[in-house]
Amino acid sequence: MDNSTILEIVLLSVYGVIISAIVIGGIIFISLIIKWVLLSKNSKLSKTPINSGVDGLNAGQTLLANENLEGVEIKKVGWFKGLIFGNFYSKNKKTIFLKEKCLNNSSVLSVATVGKKVANAAMFKENNKPIKINLVVEKIFFGLQMLFIPLLAVGAIIDVILYGNFSWLTMYIAAAEFVFYSLGFIVLLCFSCVHTKSSKKSKEMLLQSQIVDENESNLVKKACKIETVNYFINYLLAPLFAIKFVFAFIGLLFKKKNKN
Repeated sequence: MDNSTILEIVLLSVYGVIISAIVIGGIIFISLIIKWVLLSKNSKLSKTPINSGVDGLNAGQTLLANENLEGVEIKKVGWFKGLIFGNFYSKNKKTIFLKEKCLNNSSVLSVATVGKKVANAAMFKENNKPIKINLVVEKIFFGLQMLFIPLLAVGAIIDVILYGNFSWLTMYIAAAEFVFYSLGFIVLLCFSCVHTKSSKKSKEMLLQSQIVDENESNLVKKACKIETVNYFINYLLAPLFAIKFVFAFIGLLFKKKNKN
């Protein structure tokens, strides 16, 4: 292989990385705008009370009892897990982990969120295969995206030490990121049926338990749709997790300092 061929390969690799960075950067920018819109809508739903006055914790306990999900607990999620997963159901621990504002709030958003997590627990009990596969898939792809910036930083440091510049390892990591970023979104999108089913089940359970009335159930449906869209937006923004973690950690330190 002559020098001109090697140069062409290098240039193509560089152009590929630049194009990938521009595409991912554009997607992340658009996702941030959509995220802001979703946060605004969630804020309204979190301030919309339900007539029954049931908070997230009591709603969850009622739904678990009605679905005969003995052994499933509801606990407050820790800071780090909350940062990574938000509100979620752990199959291994048979526990629904919720943020404090979701546990103590008697709003449309709180009961809708709890309803979806109880629905997930019920689907696991029913041995629903799509939700089991989705759980494994999302751990793999979300994990890879969250590690992107740290891995890229390590690759860049190694390249600088070995070659004196950002070279092959940095480019390979960036290229792999683009491939897994795209592939992960497509695969997760294929399992969107899981979110559709849990949203439908959530609305039905909340209505049957008389936690919400017919009018409020339409708002629950809206909240579930927003959460589903938010799930995919969170994936698209996952490469920024390292930055999010740093700012959240600094915020936590300041919060503790002010309390003291």
